Amino acid sequence: MACLAAYNEGKLHGVWIDPLLGAEHIEAEVAKMIAKSPAYGPEEALIHDYEGFQGFDIGETGDWEFVAEVAELIDNNPLIAYLLKAEGYPETVAGLKEAQDYHDEHYWGKFESYREVAEELLNEQGLLDEVPECLRGWIDLQGYGEDLFGASGSFFEIEVVDSQGLTHRHAYRNR
Repeated sequence: MACLAAYNEGKLHGVWIDPLLGAEHIEAEVAKMIAKSPAYGPEEALIHDYEGFQGFDIGETGDWEFVAEVAELIDNNPLIAYLLKAEGYPETVAGLKEAQDYHDEHYWGKFESYREVAEELLNEQGLLDEVPECLRGWIDLQGYGEDLFGASGSFFEIEVVDSQGLTHRHAYRNR
C-alpha cells in the first residue's frame, strides 16, 4: 500500500498489509501509514503491489471490504482465481463465488497424465471391470484421455505453477 500524496511528490512511502486480517485491519494500517507520510496533506492510499491473488486484479484503489473478501476466497481455494479466468467469470466477489460453486460441482482432481484421468474415469464407470486383463493393455488410455480433454470436450484442465516452479495440472468436468 502506498501513500498517493507521497507518490505524487515523487516519494516512496508505503507498507505491506496482510488482507487476510480483514478490512478493519487494512483500514487501520492505511491510517497509520498515511499519518506517517512525508507528503503534504496525505489523504489517500493506493495499492501499488500485491501478491497471493493468483492473477486476480484488485485494482489500485479500493474498497477494503472487497480486497479482504477476495483475499479470503482465494486463500481458501487458490484454484478459483485460475478458474475465474479460464471460464470468463467477472473479476468480482460474485464471480469468485460462482467460480467456487463451479469448482465444488465439477472439480475432478489433480492429475499427472491424460492416461490417469481416462483410467480413473473408466474404473469409476465400471467399464474396465468388463474387459479381460489380457486385453487391457491394448486399450489406448492415453489417446482416450487426450480425447476427453480435446475433441470430446468432456474435461478441461488448469495448470498452476507453484512458488517452486512446479506445474500442477487440475481437471474439471465440463458442464
